[in-house]
Amino acid sequence: MKIIKFFLMALFILTLSFLVIAQEASTSQEIKSILKSITYEKTDSGLTVHIQIEGEFASEFFELQSPHRLVCQLTPINEIKVPAEIEVKIMNLEKIRVGQYEAQTVRIVFDCTEEPVAVEVKTTSTGLDVFFSPPVTTEKTPTPESPSAEKLSSLQTVTTQRDNQRILLNLQISGAFETPQVELVQGNLFSCELSPLNSTNLPPLPEFRSAGIIQLKLEPLDSKTIRLRLQLARRIDSLKMEKTDSGLLLSFLPTTYQAPPKISPVKRKVIPPPEKKIIYPPCGNTLINLQYGTYFVSSEVFSQVYGNRISLYGGAISKIILRQDNHNFLLNFGFSRTSVNGESTVTKEATQFSMSPLSLTIGYLANHPYVIPYIGLGGDLISYKETSDIFTTSGSTWGYHLEGGAFFKIPRAEFLMLKIYLKLSKAVAQENDIEIDLGGLEFGLGLTFGFNLWKTLNF
Repeated sequence: MKIIKFFLMALFILTLSFLVIAQEASTSQEIKSILKSITYEKTDSGLTVHIQIEGEFASEFFELQSPHRLVCQLTPINEIKVPAEIEVKIMNLEKIRVGQYEAQTVRIVFDCTEEPVAVEVKTTSTGLDVFFSPPVTTEKTPTPESPSAEKLSSLQTVTTQRDNQRILLNLQISGAFETPQVELVQGNLFSCELSPLNSTNLPPLPEFRSAGIIQLKLEPLDSKTIRLRLQLARRIDSLKMEKTDSGLLLSFLPTTYQAPPKISPVKRKVIPPPEKKIIYPPCGNTLINLQYGTYFVSSEVFSQVYGNRISLYGGAISKIILRQDNHNFLLNFGFSRTSVNGESTVTKEATQFSMSPLSLTIGYLANHPYVIPYIGLGGDLISYKETSDIFTTSGSTWGYHLEGGAFFKIPRAEFLMLKIYLKLSKAVAQENDIEIDLGGLEFGLGLTFGFNLWKTLNF
C-alpha cells in the first residue's frame, strides 16, 4: 500500500510541474510584435508621422524614384492593426500604404508628389517618428541646356563635425543631384547613392574617427553615380537628410534618446481583431501504445496462492473521434497478458494461473505543450485459466475500470511519447460457488507512437 501511495504522489507532482511549465511556455508564445497604429500631425515645423509598434522590432529605410517613395521596412511584425491605405494629402505626402511584404516583414510606403526637402527618423518609446520638412520655395534661374555627359555635378569636399551628441557629415556638391537610394541597416550602417555626379574625380576623405565614425568610403558605381558608405561607432536613434544651397547635410543622433513632449495627435480608431486561441499541435489522431505494469489483485484467496502483486504487459490502440481546440475524446481498445506460478494452501501443490483482459474505454485528452493528461472509463472481458496436477479450470468474466494518467512529449520526436498510467478495475469470477475478485489496482509505464489515420470530427 505504501508503494501505491508513493506512486500516486509522484504522478501528481510530475503532472503538476509539467502543467506549470506548459502554462509559462504558452504565456511566452503569446509575446509578439504588433503594428498598432499610424497617425500624423501637421505643425508649423513640418509633418510628423507616428508609427506605434508593440514589441521588439528592427527598421530599415530606403528611397525609390519615379514616382518618389520613402519605404520603411519593419521586422519581425506578427500582426497588423492599421488600414492598408491612409490618405494624407499634406505638404508633398500624398498617402501612406501598409502591406505584408514577406513572412513577419511589413513595408510602410510613403507616396510623395516630389522628393522631400528633408526627412528625419527617430526611435521613440512607442515605435518610430518620421518627420517631413516643409518644401522651401526658391527662385530658379534658367540655365541653358547642355548635354549631361559634359556638365555633370561634382562632389567637391566632404567634412565631418561633432555638434554635442550629433554627428554631422557635410557634402559640398556643385550642381543638381538626387539621392535615388538611401539605406540604414542594423542601426549603424548607412549608405546613400548620389546621382548624377562625376565619379572620376573624388575628393579626399577627412579624418572621421574622432567624430564617432568607424568607416567612411566613397565608391563610384558608374560614370554618373557615387555611393557613400559609413559605419557609425554606435547605433543611432535619429537620421536627418537635408539638401542645402551648398549640397547635402547628414545628421546622426546616437542612442541617447529622450522622449519628446507628448502631443495629442489625431488618431484613427482601429478596432482590434478578436484574440486568437492558442491551439497546441496534436500528437496524431491515432495512438499505438506498448506498456508494462504491476497489478495488485484485490482477492485475498488469490493473494494466499500467488501473492498480492503480479506483472502485466500489453498494448492498446486509440482513435480520437471528436476534437474541439485542445479537447479530445477518444475510443481505446486494449489488451494485456499475465502468468504467475503459485502453491495451493492445503496440498502445497504447484499451480499456474494466467489471465488475458480485453478492455474498451472512452477517454478524454487535453493537449498541452509538453504533457497531455487523460482520463477514461470502460468495460473489461477477462479470460482466465488455472492449472495444477489435480485439476484445470478456465472461464471468463465481465468487469469495468477507471483509468487516468499522462503522456509526456519527447523533445525532437514529434509523434513519440512516454506514458504513465494508473488503473482501478473490478471483475468478479465464480468457480465452485467461490467468488474471486480478479479486479485490482494497476500502474505502470508505456511507450506511445502517434500518427494520423483518417479524419477526426471537429466541433
